[in-house]
Formats: sequence, C-alpha cells, structure tokens
Amino acid sequence: MTNRHLWCLLVLPIIPLLLTTAAPAPSEAADHFGNHPGIRYMRSLGEHKYGAAARNAISSFLATRHNGLNATTRQRYARWTTEAADEFGVDPLLVTAIMVRESNGRADATNRGSYGLMQINWRAHRRTIPLAFPEVTSIRALMAPHTNIRVGTYLFANNLRRASFDVDRALVYYKGGRSDAYNRSIRRFYEAMLQQYRRHRRQSP
Repeated sequence: MTNRHLWCLLVLPIIPLLLTTAAPAPSEAADHFGNHPGIRYMRSLGEHKYGAAARNAISSFLATRHNGLNATTRQRYARWTTEAADEFGVDPLLVTAIMVRESNGRADATNRGSYGLMQINWRAHRRTIPLAFPEVTSIRALMAPHTNIRVGTYLFANNLRRASFDVDRALVYYKGGRSDAYNRSIRRFYEAMLQQYRRHRRQSP
C-alpha cells in the first residue's frame, strides 16, 4: 500500500459521517455494474491501472466527447484523473466516466448549485470539503479543474466506502438520487474507455 493510499484511509472516514446530501436506500440502486467483468479486470491490475495506458485511453475518449478540448488540456485532465484515482484508490476510467456524464469535460459547467468537471454540489459539501482540502473554501477554488477532479474523486471514493464498494450504490450517493439512465450512461462511457485502455495496453512496449 502506498503512502497516498494510507493517507486516504486515514482521512476518508470524515466525510461519510457528515454528508448532508440525501440519497435513497441502497437497495434502490440500479444494477448496471454488479459483477461487471471490466470492474473486476481493472481491480485485478492494482496500481498498473494508473499508468500511461489509462492516460491515453482517457485523453482519447475526451476527444470524442468534447471537440473543443485541445490535446494539451485532454492530457492534463487525463493525468490529473489518474493521479487522483491513484491517490484515493479508485478506478480512473470510472472517475472519467462520471466526469463526462456530469460535465462532458467542460470545466466551467454549472447546474443547480453543482460546479466544475465533476459537478460538485457546493451547498451540500461546503462544510466537509475544507476538512480534507483546507485550500478549497469557495466556489471559485472548487472550479479549478485540477482541484475539482481531485475533490470529486475523493467524494466518490467515500461513496464507494459507504456502499461497501458497490459501484451502482456509490453512483446513487454521488448523484444524490437514483437514476437508471445516469448509471447506464456511465457504464456506456466506462466500457468505451475500457476498450481503448485494453488497446493501449497491448500497444505498450
């Protein structure tokens, strides 16, 4: 276990005790990721899933979703996503699928009190986010792409822990309500990236 993952385990219990966003009972979660072979495959890779193949797959997928993102920006988002996923011990392709579903890669996205690439609800989390990220005390700070990806990944990692690592239930918590269409679209994005990820791994020397 890396020092980053150890830090994650020490800090992660804070937010589940303080989350204010209401979510339906876990039993109401749609079943789109239960026993998914891609999830099992990525978990089996351990820390290898945070390497160049993941960055390339994420960057390539972002190009298909947002043609306004130049290559440099896509590569930055891919690097920041894999770094945050590594830091908090989650699947980088899953984090990217959430990002694309939430904002389509638009860093300036806002919708009903949710902000940035990961569409973080500031009102729900404004007291808890600074406990883990003391520098994030305003919406402006939260909107910075690197910060937004990192905070969103952190929150999703908490959701996974709350859901006993059931991805469908964790997505219900992240969204703040059940939506079969939401989980289904994230699974579709995830599977598209997974295909690219496998191809990039095969091409790696």
